Amino acid sequence: MDESNKKAHHTDMYNSSELILRRGQSCRITLEFNKPLTDWQSIVFTAQTGPKNSGYHNTNVQFALSSSWSSGMWSAVLESSPGNSLRIIMSSPANAVIGRYDLTVQITVMGHTNTYSLGKFILLFNPWCLDDEVYMANEEERKEYVLNDHGVIFMGNDKHISGVGWNYGQFENNILNICLNILDRSLNAHKDPASDYSQRHSPIYVGRVVSAMVNSNDDYGVLEGKWEKDFSDGVDPNSWNGSVEILWKWFNDNYKPVKYGQCWVFAAVMCTVLRCLGIPTRVITNFNSAHNTDGNMAIDMHYDAEGKFLEISSDSIWNFHVWNESWFMRRDLGLFYSGWQVLDSTPQEQSQGVFRCGPTSVIAVKEGDLHIGYDTPFVFAEVNADRVTWVVHKDGSKEKAHNDSKYVGQNISTKAIGNDSRVDITHNYKYPEGSPQEREVFEKATRNMTFYRHPSENINEIPFLVSNRTRSNNRLGRFSSSTPNLSTSANGRPLTRHGSGRPLPPSPSIGDLSRPLNSPRTGFRPSSPSTNPSRSTVPTFDGPDISGKFRLLSPVVVGEDINLILTLQNLTPYHRPVKVNLSASSVLYTGRRLNDIFTDQKSLIINPSQDARISLQIPYSHYHKFINDGNMIQVVALCELPFGEKVVITKDIVLENPPITIKPLGKPMLHKTMALEIRFQNPLDITITDCALVVEGSGLIDRQLSTVVPYLKPKEKIRFKVELTPYRTGTRQLIVNFKCQHFSVKGYQLLHVESW
Repeated sequence: MDESNKKAHHTDMYNSSELILRRGQSCRITLEFNKPLTDWQSIVFTAQTGPKNSGYHNTNVQFALSSSWSSGMWSAVLESSPGNSLRIIMSSPANAVIGRYDLTVQITVMGHTNTYSLGKFILLFNPWCLDDEVYMANEEERKEYVLNDHGVIFMGNDKHISGVGWNYGQFENNILNICLNILDRSLNAHKDPASDYSQRHSPIYVGRVVSAMVNSNDDYGVLEGKWEKDFSDGVDPNSWNGSVEILWKWFNDNYKPVKYGQCWVFAAVMCTVLRCLGIPTRVITNFNSAHNTDGNMAIDMHYDAEGKFLEISSDSIWNFHVWNESWFMRRDLGLFYSGWQVLDSTPQEQSQGVFRCGPTSVIAVKEGDLHIGYDTPFVFAEVNADRVTWVVHKDGSKEKAHNDSKYVGQNISTKAIGNDSRVDITHNYKYPEGSPQEREVFEKATRNMTFYRHPSENINEIPFLVSNRTRSNNRLGRFSSSTPNLSTSANGRPLTRHGSGRPLPPSPSIGDLSRPLNSPRTGFRPSSPSTNPSRSTVPTFDGPDISGKFRLLSPVVVGEDINLILTLQNLTPYHRPVKVNLSASSVLYTGRRLNDIFTDQKSLIINPSQDARISLQIPYSHYHKFINDGNMIQVVALCELPFGEKVVITKDIVLENPPITIKPLGKPMLHKTMALEIRFQNPLDITITDCALVVEGSGLIDRQLSTVVPYLKPKEKIRFKVELTPYRTGTRQLIVNFKCQHFSVKGYQLLHVESW
């Protein structure tokens, strides 16, 4: 087959000798014979994937050489017949099954038929094809969400967002083969291979299978999750730099689950797999992400009288949670719900008996249409649930301190197109907090939740619906994906909100700059007044008697003391005695408390309409041994007021790792060795041992480079010289990771590789 096919099909970046094609697009085939082929009666091709004789029409297809195209079908047309050759143009339909194919041809001459094997090829989804369900109209978006093999994942908390480089590496050696093996090893493939292969024409089905297979909970999939304790029998999730090493390890260990992953690792690996298969995909971070286990849209947070967090409820709020969005049409739901779809492979809750999530229409989440699948109620809760704070007394009784409807679902973020800046896409998931539309949607969602229905697991059995919620029945491909919430239709007219007759409000392009961080409320008040009789002699006020917030005096870097000030403001014209119970704990990003660092108690009287301040210091010597599972500390002040009122003030602190510097020492050129200098300083006052430096980057280094650093003295500086030879042009990402038992420090540098 003609090698130019790869470039035409945007598959020339795959490091593979196999022919890789995209569906819905033609390719050229040349048949060579030992003599001119004359008087042939028929030439019939067979393209076969999956089990032979499966009985499904779309996995074993025959099509004859003809003189004209057959729209929407496998076709072969004779282009020319020079000498001993036949030059043929072959095309596949835009809804063909993706995967590995065997291609054969039967040639009948003078009544005699011979069958020849023409070899194998791989067929992928095609975002460049107008009729493909994954069609994406904007070329810059296709480059970002299909062809970009590196990215940035946002982490931290809603007040301290940082980006970490990631090597997706979907074009690296053997990665496509491993991604196809993921489909072949799924539960559905083991249960009914023929049916499984026949459904691989659908990005809905493939996305759902990959969501289940990236975690190992049900199916011996790629990654085993672990969120705390000892990682010595595997790899600390914070140490991974990319998907390539994970997928290779799964493959080389005979498909034994790789230890270990956490949410950003699951999402990054799934992004690699889906981009590799041709489905446009991006990584999303939701800050203050709710994990609602009982479906009541309320996350209960419990504290004892000293301000320590209590794990009474199975609900939780994660500092951040990372999932994926993939772009495709939803004919099963109606075209209104097409566009970005949430897919989440982190094993949180089961969906129809398997740990997976999605695809969930982002538009359905925003509109509160929780009655449709897949898993819309769960995703809606992740960005909309209320946070309810309780104080638990020694006798076991609970006192409701506050209900916050604005805390969950902040700064939903993704990487910008063409650069590494953060883009806030919260507006895609919900209307502005406190707006009439936001309350209407929440009320509608509450009503719709009871009507949620699971779609059929067999995608071939799901009827194709045409939504009456759009002004146009044109294909998704005619939408411009530069506006992620599909606020305009194919003919440029605004889409209307269901039942309103009003156009959807304009929303920023995906390339817009990040929005400023919001400041959530920090002071909480009981939900009901005290029953103390003397309370009736005191005038009442709207809101709490006091409010408060913690403030860091300086950025916190690992190895330095933490200095904070707690400011309490008296909101009344009366003196207010306050007892403040202070505590600090190391926490996971999932919100789980690991170790208590300190507790303290202060008593003070705050003058009318004035502020009081409490200084707080947490020395490094007190916290360093408690942050091995993540650089996060939660500080809590539980303030007890007269008449039984309580105010809970919290602050999540993310400790910054020391910087690592990467300096290119030459101009990056294709196939030319270049050097870089890497600098790092031990930030601690102790000697660190058993350190390692790891460097990787697709298009720059084949797999990884690593070196052992036996030790670094206190505050010692070190320099490394790294040599590499770029093997792809364009913008490449080099990731550097310096790790030891006390921290894992990462940095990345973009290199623009040019041809000679």
